[in-house]
Amino acid sequence: MKWAFAIPFLAVLGAWLYSGYTTFEVGKKVQPTNSNCKAVRGAQGVEDLVVWKDNVLAGNLASTELWLWPGKNDPSFTDPASVKSGSIYHVRNLETDPVLEKVKITGFPEGVALHAHGLGLFEDYLFAINHAYTKGGERVEKFKISQEESSGKISLTYVSSVTFPEDHMGIINDIAAFSQDEFYVSTWLPWADSLRGRSLSPISKIINILYLINPFGVKWTWLIHCRGSSGKSESLCHETGPKAEMWNGMTTDGKKIYAYSLTKNTVFAFDRTKDGELVNPKPISLAPHFGDNIEYNPKDGQLWTGGMATLFDCYILWVGDYEHSIGVLPKGGPSPSGAKCPIHSSSVDPKTGKVTNHVLHDGSLLGGASASVKVGNKIVIGTWIDDGVLVCDA
Repeated sequence: MKWAFAIPFLAVLGAWLYSGYTTFEVGKKVQPTNSNCKAVRGAQGVEDLVVWKDNVLAGNLASTELWLWPGKNDPSFTDPASVKSGSIYHVRNLETDPVLEKVKITGFPEGVALHAHGLGLFEDYLFAINHAYTKGGERVEKFKISQEESSGKISLTYVSSVTFPEDHMGIINDIAAFSQDEFYVSTWLPWADSLRGRSLSPISKIINILYLINPFGVKWTWLIHCRGSSGKSESLCHETGPKAEMWNGMTTDGKKIYAYSLTKNTVFAFDRTKDGELVNPKPISLAPHFGDNIEYNPKDGQLWTGGMATLFDCYILWVGDYEHSIGVLPKGGPSPSGAKCPIHSSSVDPKTGKVTNHVLHDGSLLGGASASVKVGNKIVIGTWIDDGVLVCDA
């Protein structure tokens, strides 16, 4: 009788431990090729990248203190209102001497912060998921893109916003823009942040790790379809498609909508009904490496992604080192303990399912990869936590 509760407890614990071992790829080793790459510094947390007329645009969260927010009892805690706002950057001079140039934005609402997470494109319109927290809440921003012919400088003109309720704060991940006034977004967490930021208290950390492991495959994140690009989401948006353990990147080729399930390491290609509902998901594996944000490249018909090549080395050792020393943010290379985060750039053919690895880097220049795109003879890799981007030969 005394074992009545012990046996199911041990069974659940064993399931969690086994799932954690496999999810975090404990013991996985990679052999980086370290393609000819150069780190370009100047923007913290370049989470996502898109290509507009052969120009790479990058959104940055601006401060990882906002992304990895300490608990209120942490002595380093400061008010989120003091966190520097981010921006959108243009990765210029790819073939010669690449730099991150801050894009001029006009007409953006006064008092609203810009911490861009996922990016989406439709023609000359840029859509950006914005975690503004106390300075605007959870939002999707829409901008018109223009470029000076003589200087090549890109500028953005603010057009409109869709605002989401507080129970969506910090959980909207990526966006697929289907038209000027229709888009899809993914959610990657089942619970929202406080408007004051994301807690790094021990309890929060344990909950997040248990959520990532999820041995019983609970599907508790969802996809959202919005028609209209100005106003409140309650009247413009609704849930669509199936739920998943953790939806992540999204993109579109103008016909299908692609959404990436991180825990399954699988992209799902959805058909659209005439009402825009997502149906008939077709799975496309990204193995052997996990992805993150995905972008469709119309020039080669591939879905491009960047990610962490070994989750245990990256998420537990490398990122964990910084989380335990709040205020010491990555500036490229190994963490304070010497841990490295191997990263990759890969693409998959959505028609055949063939995966091609283009870059496998040891993380000595940049870690925590979350996106990659190809322009000409160069590949650009972004990161959700580190400083800058990595520009590599294709």
